[in-house]
Amino acid sequence: MRQWIEGPLRRAEQFELHAFKVFRMAGERDVNSWMRCKTASLATSNQPIVLVEQDLNTLQERAEEEQFNIDYIRQFFVDCQPELDRILNLYFPNA
Repeated sequence: MRQWIEGPLRRAEQFELHAFKVFRMAGERDVNSWMRCKTASLATSNQPIVLVEQDLNTLQERAEEEQFNIDYIRQFFVDCQPELDRILNLYFPNA
């Protein structure tokens, strides 16, 4: 990340990268996947950083079809963690 801050983002007032896709998670359910990277500053020191945000969520279009019971919700969160790790590693393989 340092190469971003010291390289192409140097002196940039703001920078944001948003990547969105829909994919089948754990072979069971389609999900929305957002990866957002943007410049920010640490509140304590004003040091520039790259803020990374990940989001996996269910499809609004399927809300009426899905059964969002406690078992579904538990399994969704079990399936999310490996996917979040995999996605983060795609964007930041050496972090």
